[in-house]
Amino acid sequence: MSMKQPILVTGAHRSGTTWVGRMLAANPQTAYISEPLNVLHRRGVYRADVQNWYQYITAENEGVYLPAFHELLNYRYHLFAEIGSIRSQKDFLRMGRDLSIFMKGKLQNQRVLLRTRSRFSPRRGSQKH
Repeated sequence: MSMKQPILVTGAHRSGTTWVGRMLAANPQTAYISEPLNVLHRRGVYRADVQNWYQYITAENEGVYLPAFHELLNYRYHLFAEIGSIRSQKDFLRMGRDLSIFMKGKLQNQRVLLRTRSRFSPRRGSQKH
């Protein structure tokens, strides 16, 4: 994994996280990966199955989610899993976009910028209600 610390942009739905993420992504030293914890995400970006919109990652379930995050932070793109999840021409175009983000991020050693609307806490085992 890159020695650069990833950037996490998170917030409630319609709170401006997309705008903040895009402003930070204007820096050419960042690779913008949007909503890996979205229940509708495709498997190329994040291979773990996300069951809930506000998925908690705790000590009890980290074995499922943390390996996928380590792969994401190392720009490991799951091309064959992505191909298997394509449902439309739009998905095909997204695959091209995402694959290019991962390749450029890895080749240029860019800092990962994650945006999520989920109530994600980077501290293991913490839950907020």
